[in-house]
Amino acid sequence: MIMKTFATSFFSHFGAKALPSETDILVVLPPDLEQVFGKPRLYLTFANEDPAQPRELSPNEDLLVYGSRTFDRMLALLEGRGATTHLQLPIRQPTELDLRLPFANAKATLVEDDYQQSVEPFYVFHFRATYIWAEKEEVFITITLDGAGAQHPHRSELLGRGKVFGAPDESEARKIDAALLRQQFERAQKIAQAQVAERADALEEIIKTRLRQILARLKRFYGRLMAEITSDNPARNEAARADLEADLQRKQADELERHRLRIQLAPVGYAVMLVPFIEHRLSLSCGQQTSRLTLRRDLHTGWVETFSCQPEIESITDLAFSSFKDRFRAQGRFAELCAENALLCREDALHSVLAVAGTKVEAPDAPEQVCRDAQRYIWRRVEAARWVIYLGQRRGSKALSPVLGRLLVMLDQEGNVIKRRKVGAVSRLLGRVFKR
Repeated sequence: MIMKTFATSFFSHFGAKALPSETDILVVLPPDLEQVFGKPRLYLTFANEDPAQPRELSPNEDLLVYGSRTFDRMLALLEGRGATTHLQLPIRQPTELDLRLPFANAKATLVEDDYQQSVEPFYVFHFRATYIWAEKEEVFITITLDGAGAQHPHRSELLGRGKVFGAPDESEARKIDAALLRQQFERAQKIAQAQVAERADALEEIIKTRLRQILARLKRFYGRLMAEITSDNPARNEAARADLEADLQRKQADELERHRLRIQLAPVGYAVMLVPFIEHRLSLSCGQQTSRLTLRRDLHTGWVETFSCQPEIESITDLAFSSFKDRFRAQGRFAELCAENALLCREDALHSVLAVAGTKVEAPDAPEQVCRDAQRYIWRRVEAARWVIYLGQRRGSKALSPVLGRLLVMLDQEGNVIKRRKVGAVSRLLGRVFKR
């Protein structure tokens, strides 16, 4: 439960003793918080996930939900805190050997691996979006950008690992470009506005459905009242119906105003993270062809930065290189398997190098989940082998035909190359793998 986790972290941060049970939290407040909340202890309880079963509260319990008095007091304490934070992620002191990229070479030969270290800023902006209509919904939006303005949503999770700038690191804080910071804020604000607009569209549909039901119910109710006016005085009947009609119109106007969606988007704060990187300048050869490639690795997380495709999570830690007909094109682009969300490269299938992620990858149950464009990489677990990776082509709405497949490499559970297979053997093997 998000609210329960937030409450535990909040009161622990301010020096209170938070004692959570399965459904509630007992909070023993320090003296300074006693003055804020008006009592030495809080018995926090939370809304049921099922709205049809509301919680019954005792006089000593406080229901902690969005918009409650306790929650508003908590937000007031946070006002202005963390508005500006400068952090530096620590370098994991690697040996020279560790600086080399870990990869299994299927066919390409590594000729050269030169590298250079650097530190680069990432900008994390926090916004509060409030949707007000008959109800109130408040959410926090976090946008993380690199110096070029590209999004890196996973990096916001690293905020807790950073070291706040202090002597002698103040010089690093002064190096932050104020103009670039403003530019990044404006870009982050546009991204947040787009997310807010998307949520607003969904809420508008909910509001329209609910409003139609309420207005129809009001019309039926007042219609019955008007039908019950049957006195012998026609003038009095007409006046009574006119009063009811006026009352109906007022209530309809009230409901229309109450269900008018109002949106507020306000910046809460920002953080600048300085992240240590190492840039690898690789020279690879395959047969008579060579290619120079540049990769960047985060020295804090060990992640290899994304290539031309941009999945939501950068978590490549191991690389395996292979090649096929159009190997080593000029751009030296990569197709990658992301260890977190199994996202495949959405560009064309003429990539020169294939990057195989670590053990966290979970293959989809059916190839159609991945092969949605004309050409794509497909992979599945096969018996004792770790992964089978091959290149194929999809025709129309039909599933990928194994006959079109060309096996690039088979890896064992340790990521070592087992062997390459002939096309005929590949067809029979993949026919079994992808058989439904």
